[in-house]
Amino acid sequence: MMRLAHLIRYLMLLASALLSLLVDALHYFGLRLRSPATLAAENLFLRKQLTLYRERHVKPRRTTRATRIARSCPCRLRVIQMDLSGAGHIT
Repeated sequence: MMRLAHLIRYLMLLASALLSLLVDALHYFGLRLRSPATLAAENLFLRKQLTLYRERHVKPRRTTRATRIARSCPCRLRVIQMDLSGAGHIT
């Protein structure tokens, strides 16, 4: 019985690692599909944010799960935000 419990635990850890690897691979390929202009704009934004943190001598806070989700799909959120504000179309 104890051996079966160890086997199940091992299989659960293996499945968890494989699922994590699959999610990371999908995320990587999703990032590869983004345009260079989008990546350059995000890079510029992050550099400016880092500069502000350094100037103010503030340690960046750890991101929450909601922030990571929002940062992973900024284009979709921008479209939703534009539709809700009624500010026209995205160029």
